[in-house]
Amino acid sequence: MVRALRILQITPSYDPIIGGAETDVKRLAIGLNLCGLETDVMTFNMSRKWRPGWRSDVSRDQGHIVFRIPALGLPRLRFDFKLHVLPNPRFLRQVAKYDVLHFNDDVDLTFPVLCHFVNRPKVFHARTLPSTFDSYRNNGLLKRLLAKIADIYIGNSKNTCNLLTLLGIVPERVRLLYTGIDLQTFMPNEKERVSGLILFVGRLAYVKGVHVLLKSLGSLRDHVTVAIVGPSYNDEYSRTLLELKEKLAHKHRIMFLGGLRREELVGWYQRASICVCPSFSESFSNICTEAFACATPVVASDIEGYREIVTNAENGILVPPGDYHELGKAVQYLIDNPKTARRLGERGRMTVRQSFDANVTIKKLISIYMETAALHNAG
Repeated sequence: MVRALRILQITPSYDPIIGGAETDVKRLAIGLNLCGLETDVMTFNMSRKWRPGWRSDVSRDQGHIVFRIPALGLPRLRFDFKLHVLPNPRFLRQVAKYDVLHFNDDVDLTFPVLCHFVNRPKVFHARTLPSTFDSYRNNGLLKRLLAKIADIYIGNSKNTCNLLTLLGIVPERVRLLYTGIDLQTFMPNEKERVSGLILFVGRLAYVKGVHVLLKSLGSLRDHVTVAIVGPSYNDEYSRTLLELKEKLAHKHRIMFLGGLRREELVGWYQRASICVCPSFSESFSNICTEAFACATPVVASDIEGYREIVTNAENGILVPPGDYHELGKAVQYLIDNPKTARRLGERGRMTVRQSFDANVTIKKLISIYMETAALHNAG
């Protein structure tokens, strides 16, 4: 019965755009195919977010088909309707060939809105709702659209599930699904560990708190090397970061590495002595769980999206968001106490093994698909 299902993962952006949602969509597509569910991916044809091209492309990516849909960019309006592009409507013919449609990411509703009249079981995966919640809450039309686009809604954290219900989704239609980690890929390699190497992973945006990390370096006694991994979509913010780098160049080495493939990223997790996650808002942090899987100790902001993963002083350290003095103190503490840092890293690996194993996530997602199909057909 499972093998008969054909799944279409639908996401506004995908490789070569690198981000948590894009990475997880690829991981799910690969994992679901390995489990016997024929799964493909559909996305807008763009190599940079919200800059699409009017050209269709079909390719293969590690066992699944990727449909890149031609689209035109839409101007930013005064009111945010979560419709960033205008795609060629012919994509609907392809969508109708699948048994379950899995929409990813609440930053854009173009695909789910245009698929409203495609009579297929639908799953909507809210991945960044702590960041987009206010725009939905303050717009009655958006709230109504959100409530009509799927049979089942997935939250990637307990907080996200709660926010979905606050937006009017009945709890009976909400499911919790943590982002899973492949423990055979993300694993420790203590021979590679480099003392004094601090790692940041994420897009270079204010909400990710990269500037907080850089400011925290001013209070460190020790010389450190900071590897900053992630793409930039905001030139002004990137200039601010480069200015901070110049001010710190006399004491610390700071490297901007851009977006990296997963294979390269694993190596940086394994080499880093500390991974810093200074965001102001997160739905769920792939970065924390990936670092934990590599037994790399984590210092993170004390916010909802991290607290489901990091328990202060048990498997990591939590500091007030935006407080670069406290962040610097936490980093210096781990530099001064390598045994404690190693113990926190080992406990982080145990946390991932117990709660965030990708094999468990895939099995749970398959059951959600089966439930969605049954619910839709019953209705």
